[in-house]
Amino acid sequence: MEAYLPDKHKCHTLFGGTHVIQTRRSYDSRTLAVVVRTGFQTSKGRMVRSILYPKPFNFKFYWDSVKFILALILVAGIGFVYSLIVLNVSLYNAGGSVLRAFDVITIAVPPALPAALTVGTVYALRRLRMHQIYCISPQRVNLCGKIKLVCFDKTGTLTEDGMDIRGVMPASKGSISPIIDDPSTLPLCPLLQGMASCHSLTLI
Repeated sequence: MEAYLPDKHKCHTLFGGTHVIQTRRSYDSRTLAVVVRTGFQTSKGRMVRSILYPKPFNFKFYWDSVKFILALILVAGIGFVYSLIVLNVSLYNAGGSVLRAFDVITIAVPPALPAALTVGTVYALRRLRMHQIYCISPQRVNLCGKIKLVCFDKTGTLTEDGMDIRGVMPASKGSISPIIDDPSTLPLCPLLQGMASCHSLTLI
């Protein structure tokens, strides 16, 4: 008996929201179905989970920031060691030498650098909120500054299984006509015939 594979046996798979209108019995036995996925394991559940718990995004800006801070720490470490050696040669006491050496680290690595980045993100979120735009992931603000094109899916993807038509735009002789809100007002043409016949009918 062949094992069930979701990708291979799509024609034998019922997805959430499907209405079964007819089944056929085999030798007076009831038609049975096996639930293979529930909750977040379904296609719609995976979509909802990706919205609620987005995957971490490795933005190039963060990697460059980490490299920059590591370079500053390396320079500060070299300056720290050099300051200790020079101050010890100058017959400075041990406590004073360590404190003066830590001054080099404070100068090389600004303590307010993370706070400055956070303040910039908070200010950007506040400006977005003024335009009724709410962000659930502040880490994406820096990424959105690089976006030049946004494509949206149809509305109602998670709540409806159909699509409402806004209108039609007939094309003839290489030009597109203005949008027609009511397709029933179209004259008899291939577009109207196609819209009237592109439906599948099943006789029960």
